[in-house]
Amino acid sequence: ASRSLPGTGQESVETITIDDYVASTGLSKVDFIKMDVEGGELQALKGAEQTIRQHRPKLAISVYHQPQDLFEIPGWITRVCPEYRLHLDHYTLFAEETVLYASTRGNM
Repeated sequence: ASRSLPGTGQESVETITIDDYVASTGLSKVDFIKMDVEGGELQALKGAEQTIRQHRPKLAISVYHQPQDLFEIPGWITRVCPEYRLHLDHYTLFAEETVLYASTRGNM
């Protein structure tokens, strides 16, 4: 179901990168990152680069919000962590709900 708030349709929200969150909370293990942030996936992944390099978590990233995501996100992931194996899956008849999965050989 769709929900909306009255007003201008704009709201400022303070955000933090995954890297900053992991550092500030002292997390010792990150083993899974799932993202569906309405077109901001590449930017969010860039904010998780150190976490991905250090922890090599399994990834489940939506790649259907912008046409270029289908190419840019896998390219970025393989540049950051070449040992990731990628798998694309799709859950509807149309373009929505296309998810890129990434994991290392020992992390499948």
